[in-house]
Amino acid sequence: MALLLAAAAHGQMSQASGAQLSAASATPSARRAMRAVEQARRELQTNAKSSEAWLRLGQALAASGAAQPARAALRTALKLDARMCRGWLLAGQLGAGAGRWAAAAKDDLRAARCAPGLASAHFFAAEALLRLGALPRATAEFHAALQGGGGGLGRFCAGDARPAECGPAAMFVRVGLGQIASQLGHPAAAAAEFRAALAMGRSYPPALLGLADSDLRWGQARRAEALFRRALAARPSSMAALAGLAAALRAAGQRAEAQKTFARVRARIQARKARLRAEQETDRGMTLWHAGQLQAAAAAFRRAAAAAPGYAAAHNDLGSVLALSGDARGAVRQFALAVRLRRPYPKARSNWGLVLLAQGRAAAAARQFRAALAAAPLDVGARLNLAAALEREGKKGAAETALRQVIALAPALGKAHVALGMLLARNHGGLTQQARWEIETGLRLDPALRRLLPRRMQLQLAATARHVRR
Repeated sequence: MALLLAAAAHGQMSQASGAQLSAASATPSARRAMRAVEQARRELQTNAKSSEAWLRLGQALAASGAAQPARAALRTALKLDARMCRGWLLAGQLGAGAGRWAAAAKDDLRAARCAPGLASAHFFAAEALLRLGALPRATAEFHAALQGGGGGLGRFCAGDARPAECGPAAMFVRVGLGQIASQLGHPAAAAAEFRAALAMGRSYPPALLGLADSDLRWGQARRAEALFRRALAARPSSMAALAGLAAALRAAGQRAEAQKTFARVRARIQARKARLRAEQETDRGMTLWHAGQLQAAAAAFRRAAAAAPGYAAAHNDLGSVLALSGDARGAVRQFALAVRLRRPYPKARSNWGLVLLAQGRAAAAARQFRAALAAAPLDVGARLNLAAALEREGKKGAAETALRQVIALAPALGKAHVALGMLLARNHGGLTQQARWEIETGLRLDPALRRLLPRRMQLQLAATARHVRR
């Protein structure tokens, strides 16, 4: 019956479009995330009407990368207290993270109105307004952030959070003001803002790029070349830095080197086009997969992988349809390749573990689930699958702990309650009071789970229900 856990956790393989560790293997950040979420859940068990507890839960989930559950918790917090300024600020950040800039600006501005001295609300509102092209309003909000205590905003990170991408918030404000001045046709004012930003973070790529563009426009090709090189060193993947460097080299009369650099630009453009073709084939494969045409879907995913050999998602999706088609060996090869191309890739790790679990290789499956959870500490599906693998290994106590952690993270997840109840029943040789309570709780949350119960257990539950009614 241990396979119930895996089947209930992931009815199908994790797709490219879409965690919790055991204490021994969790990273410090994962353990902190787990503790924060569990603490907020305990507070809510005591007082489910606490807007502060719901906000803390939303913050903990957001910090762990679980944006959708974070939004749900935040909606509850704001429904309980619409005057919660920090709630609107978090709503704006979540909206920005999803690329919903209009909604982000609205929520950030509401936070700023709620607490005019909250510099971070003005800062995030300005960033969203800049993305929307509302330049005068963005300028006003950036200045409000500085007047509201820009130094108190703390340090932020952008991009991949390497040291060059981090600095005091005022640095980001100055870059924003420089970008606005540049768009409004004020190159001297823009250059002054970019220089002010670089005084706070000497290698911040957007400031380097902004100042380099300004120098190139003013005919300072050599100086622009040096700045573009610094930006490229700080952010090697920047197409803007590479293209700007090529233009600066040409303007400086270095034609041979400029041609070589332009060739690198064209090569990157071709690589991006190949990636776009791969993504289109992946979308086509997804449509075929959902239509039940697994062979045609596999062919589409193979075309995607051929178009862009480094595109890990195509290999993950191909592995998924191969597993569903019964080709376990081929699926494992694809998942391993996906992980090698894009470490740590928790979805591919979890899918790999599911195939190993179906083969009866519980210990190997558990290793993959733990690796997935190390990268995605709030993935309850991977935690459920880990519990199944642990039970298969005979580690019943560890399996129970894993299931209780899932319930702490997602108390409304019916299949976790049912899985825990069935595990307790197996561990104690029968339907104990606690096992019955967990199963009944799960069935109340999701009545469709009843079909997963053994016939004998269904009869026992029905008999208990008749006894209670009498």
